[in-house]
Amino acid sequence: MNRSANRKQARCLVFLVVGALLLGCFPPSVKAADSQMTTLDISRGNIVIAADSISGYAPSGEAVTQPDAAGYHIVQSSYGTTAHTILIKKGADTHILADSLHIQMDYNNYGALSPLFIEPGASLQLTLKGENAFYGPAYNAGIGVPQDTDGTMAELTIDGDGSATCYSAKRGAGIGGGQRCGYTEAAGKIVINSGTITAIGGQDGNGYGGGIGNAEIPDNAPNDCVIVINGGSVTANAVQASSGIGGGRSSRACKADVTINGGVVSAQGAGDHGIRANSIEINGGNVIALDGVSDDNWQSFSTPPRNSDGEQVKIASVKLGPIDYGASCQLQSGSFTSTVISSSYGRVNALIPPSESTVHITTAKQNVYRVDWSALSPSTQISYRPYAFPVLTIVPDSGQSFFYGDPAAPTYKLYSDSSVVADDLVTLDGALRYDAEHLSPLPSQASILPGSIRRVAGDYCIEFDSSVTCRIEKRKIAVSAADLTTHYLQYSRYQLPFVFHLEAGSLLAGDTLEDAFSFSAKDLDYFPPVGRYENTQFSFYSDYYDVELAGPGPALTVLENSSLLQVGETLRFGTDAAGAPIEWVVSRVDENGAYLYSKWVYDDLPYDQISAQRYSYLQTAFPSLDACDFVSGGELVDSRYIDAYAPSIKEDYRATASDQTPKAYWLFSPPDDIHTDGPYYVDTNGSIRQATDSAFTAGVRLSLKIDTNSHTVPGITLSDLLAAPATYGDIGPGDAVGQVTDNAVLTGHHTTSFSLTDGEGATSLFSLDQNGTIYAEQRLAAGSYRLTVQAVDDTGYVSRQETAFTVKKKEIAITPASDLTIQVGDSAPALPYTYSEADLLPGDVFTGELAVGGDLSEPRQYPITLGSLSAGDNYRLLLNGPAYLTVREKTSPPDGPDTDTPDDTPAPPDEHSGGQPETGAPTGDTSTNGSIRAALVLAAAGAALLLSQKRRQKS
Repeated sequence: MNRSANRKQARCLVFLVVGALLLGCFPPSVKAADSQMTTLDISRGNIVIAADSISGYAPSGEAVTQPDAAGYHIVQSSYGTTAHTILIKKGADTHILADSLHIQMDYNNYGALSPLFIEPGASLQLTLKGENAFYGPAYNAGIGVPQDTDGTMAELTIDGDGSATCYSAKRGAGIGGGQRCGYTEAAGKIVINSGTITAIGGQDGNGYGGGIGNAEIPDNAPNDCVIVINGGSVTANAVQASSGIGGGRSSRACKADVTINGGVVSAQGAGDHGIRANSIEINGGNVIALDGVSDDNWQSFSTPPRNSDGEQVKIASVKLGPIDYGASCQLQSGSFTSTVISSSYGRVNALIPPSESTVHITTAKQNVYRVDWSALSPSTQISYRPYAFPVLTIVPDSGQSFFYGDPAAPTYKLYSDSSVVADDLVTLDGALRYDAEHLSPLPSQASILPGSIRRVAGDYCIEFDSSVTCRIEKRKIAVSAADLTTHYLQYSRYQLPFVFHLEAGSLLAGDTLEDAFSFSAKDLDYFPPVGRYENTQFSFYSDYYDVELAGPGPALTVLENSSLLQVGETLRFGTDAAGAPIEWVVSRVDENGAYLYSKWVYDDLPYDQISAQRYSYLQTAFPSLDACDFVSGGELVDSRYIDAYAPSIKEDYRATASDQTPKAYWLFSPPDDIHTDGPYYVDTNGSIRQATDSAFTAGVRLSLKIDTNSHTVPGITLSDLLAAPATYGDIGPGDAVGQVTDNAVLTGHHTTSFSLTDGEGATSLFSLDQNGTIYAEQRLAAGSYRLTVQAVDDTGYVSRQETAFTVKKKEIAITPASDLTIQVGDSAPALPYTYSEADLLPGDVFTGELAVGGDLSEPRQYPITLGSLSAGDNYRLLLNGPAYLTVREKTSPPDGPDTDTPDDTPAPPDEHSGGQPETGAPTGDTSTNGSIRAALVLAAAGAALLLSQKRRQKS
């Protein structure tokens, strides 16, 4: 061996050893949305996150000032939109779980920042949950990710399984730069890993901003913005004179570098390219770039895309048949394979390796499309339905009819042109179905859909005739009703609370009688007078059920009406945000209602909230009251009305807190004018004062009005299993989830029966025994649940109360096998993994498999990802530590046997790629140990290589 070769081998060994040490000493970390995050409520006020501080509000209204390294779970308790903003300050590196936020800025507030704004020098991991919206003002982005004049960038990484819709009003990007953000108009670094993203720049028509990227004039920015898309469904559109991705006015500098490795990406320019950048790198995914003028070119790039090797990418634009819209597609071109998702319109831009020309696309329906790129002229030409085999058309039989909810598999015939095809030419699996999600009130026609049908054998492709419909009839049921006793003027004939029972027919799963139909009593006055009415008949109304009364109708008894509330009574119902019950004193009763005030004074309310935010504060601090149907008008009355409704307590304004000590509380208005707003309060001596100090706080004494017909108020106390958010598997069949109590039993009266529903009407998940205990009937899946208790007292009055709880997803740590090594050119091995057997509940199974990020074409480490591995919707899988598949240079075998040379050929991987439960608890930091082991393997491999070369030189 010559000296040059020696030096090369030495350098190789050094690189291997150094790389091994770096790998072993600095294992990468992965952030994940943590259930232990601090929860902030954007409805309460602006949120500012700095490197060592936080300013925001908890859902209770309490100020939050303690930073949380785990990040922040941001919720929105108010309905509709909020104009409060989220600001990430320079130097911060934080994580936000955005949970169904809808932030909309005033269009005319030109100086306003973005709803979510990240300063240059700050980094944010944004995890999406539910549907989120960030609507920016004029001149700024929906999500601001700017770049400073010195090149310092804001950094944003988006993941999660939720969605985000991001608009700028004008001269700003949907996500990225803004013209009046205080920095350059260029964007910083934006990485999208998952989620459904819709980003539109310049939504009002005065565009000049990209969907994702720069605002109008990024010329003075020193660096190109960086946009990386690794997955998800991304739609990025411009409205005027700008590109969908990249951004910037079409006549200005092109200041972007774009890399796309996966996902479904649709970028549409307006008078500009779909994607405009100085460099465009595409390594995977389905990337559709439109110029916005027409759909004739799906490859509207400002510069030819290249792959990670610098080679110009070949792209075949293919329009699939309607049966394959939005479908998973397997691409194969030579030895290159990849999986993409076609767009909702069946568009696929298929990547082809530089050395190949032909690509085959196989869809989930097993249709095969074939395109020869070399035959396209021009190369951007769209190939419409280029089937690889003859086409057969599935035509549903006409005139079919089904009852709502019945299992239905519409029949069909196969046609080739106009001829019926014999069944033995092709084998299909699965069944057609009708569209039950878009039914008009029945009876009506419904579209027939391809459903699960697919080709399993025969060299044909299939299309589907979607013009044929079927008729859906109402589902027939018969019901009976129990006798009912009410009070005069308590209910109109349209509101009488008859309880029905199913006598014939069946309800669709998930439906209940309460939700299946509405009704009114026939042949009665609007308010039936006092008396007894036999054989009550009904008119039934339902979009989906044909309802008839079985047998004779029930008896209706209407009694005289009188209030049963007594002045001075103490009632106990409702809870505050902490779950503590509220005690009330009846202060007055008249023909209009009963007037109550809380026995205690609750929670301090800051001076600066008594005008603009007190109603929101009261309704949030006492959520159970806001939902009470017995409160007059459905609203919580604020404390000013104590003067009008409770004159008996005017002589004693002195208030007592829950700890029975004197406490000041807000009155909100002077006693002589209850309609005048003001910072009035009652001090601990009972004197009325006007607050002048902006730092002043006082408690809140509640007052409300109850309908005089109200007799009882049911309550629900959740069990200890739900004291903290439950996790999937915590609640199983027979577990008690709550207790129904008679929270307000009035003099001489009591509740005679309770009934239970949930918010959607389905009652099969829970049962209520005669003692008022609510039990789960089955293991509760992850999700949100709402329970509604209906109480009937001995006078026949019906009242209701609600509660809600959430069951979180169960987390499972997945540990991939370590030290997996192959050589360049070898096929990807199976990827075994382990997990804790106790984490996977009986009956649940894993599906899918781990994956490797990359094409394994060059020697390096490739990260192992969760890929398609799933345990179902009730689980959240977490990858335990970094894991890699190492690809090494392919080595030639030695000239002859050498017993001293270690065999460094990797053992063949285990063919079983599924997970194995862990048999013992791991010791130490398993992720670090795995990295160290990988480091030692690399070092040993390098030493062996050098030793082998030296021995050859000697021989």
